[in-house]
Amino acid sequence: MSISIEEFITDFAYKLNNEQVSVFIGSGVSTELKLPNWKDLFKDIAAKISLNIDEIDDYYQLAQYYSNKYSVSDLKRSILPKIQTLNTDSPTLNNLLDLKFHSIWTTNFDNAIENCLFSKKINYLKVHNDKDLACINMNDYPIIYKINGDISDLDNIILTQRDWENFTYKRPTMLNFLNKELVSNTFLFIGYSFKDKLVKTSLSTIQQFVGNNGMHHYAIFEKDNKIEFKYYIDDLEKNYNVKAVLVEKYTDVPEILKQIYLKTIERNVFISGRLDDYNEETELFANNLLNCLAVELLEKELNICTGMGRKIGYFVAGPSIQYLLSKGIHKIDKRIQIRPFDDNLTAKDFSSYRNYLISQNNIAIFVFGQKFVNGISQNSKGVIEEFQIAKKMNKIIIPIGSTGFAAREIFDAVKANIVDFPYLEPYYTVLENETDINKICKTVASIIDSVVNIY
Repeated sequence: MSISIEEFITDFAYKLNNEQVSVFIGSGVSTELKLPNWKDLFKDIAAKISLNIDEIDDYYQLAQYYSNKYSVSDLKRSILPKIQTLNTDSPTLNNLLDLKFHSIWTTNFDNAIENCLFSKKINYLKVHNDKDLACINMNDYPIIYKINGDISDLDNIILTQRDWENFTYKRPTMLNFLNKELVSNTFLFIGYSFKDKLVKTSLSTIQQFVGNNGMHHYAIFEKDNKIEFKYYIDDLEKNYNVKAVLVEKYTDVPEILKQIYLKTIERNVFISGRLDDYNEETELFANNLLNCLAVELLEKELNICTGMGRKIGYFVAGPSIQYLLSKGIHKIDKRIQIRPFDDNLTAKDFSSYRNYLISQNNIAIFVFGQKFVNGISQNSKGVIEEFQIAKKMNKIIIPIGSTGFAAREIFDAVKANIVDFPYLEPYYTVLENETDINKICKTVASIIDSVVNIY
């Protein structure tokens, strides 16, 4: 029985935020990069030994037949040119990697995953044999486990039936790593057909020992009305604990992955602001307001990010950290992210960094926004730019206009176009004029309650 896409998105995003997931990428994903799936990879060698690829279910056995007639080296030479690419234009793969999995498992030989991570400027660690496992640091992010080996080491790839039969002898530690994660994490299988025996054997063994107490997994498939397909996905769930997520067409997958990403940042709040040495009264108001606001957000199980704007970042970070420690929460960086700016950045780099920070959040709160330029107080252009970025990204925008400066300018712009911010309409009088700190904080909490779906 398949699970609805909405249920899948909600459950998987929750587990992703709690670091309880892994992804398993099959050859179906690489086809977006014009790389072959296993059927296309072996089509020519099947024809060369007078076999019809459409009648082949076991590609390892096909590869064994070919290498028996010719040689293993000839087999490898025939497939090598087909699995090389520098192309990174894969909507599925790029949206998948935006989810920041710590563990990426694949049966693919190609370097499509590595190329896409490199294009995103994300460091990674690649593991394609048991020796590599001795060198990994589990804090590294992410780790790519290449079960069948890697194009860079053709001597040790798993390609033929003989290779497969020797797998447990060649890579016992990697198999143990896979089994451990299949027990502890929920896997998302994508572009993977389950035609080889490796994963199903592991899942079956786990099912025998832990029964229904084990983690359930997800696999994305295109809908198929054939009765055999219905039996197939029913078998995956009952005997391997893999729930099918059915899509109308495979091109729907990138959008589903985007929705998962948006769900993972649903509770993330970016606080934008700046306050130079204005006066003691304003500073005290800012300190008390942000202390109250930070605690209010954290009590609602929301996560805070601040770019550490002058004074504002300090007023947010201090009470946030103290609150989390008082609750016995030691993974502080999961709840409050402090991301200072480097004053030596160029204007272009500042904008790029702001885009990155805001993209990681769903809600943007704007307070104060004041700086001195040549001794003259001005509205902060950086805070105004962060508003423009947040608006362009369709973030939930909450300007506390009563704090003045850039926040007032942003509030006036929002009020003038309130039709674009309907969630603020019942509250804009408070946001515009209120100076009672508790009322402001409760109002901000109410706005967030009205727009954020709590899972």
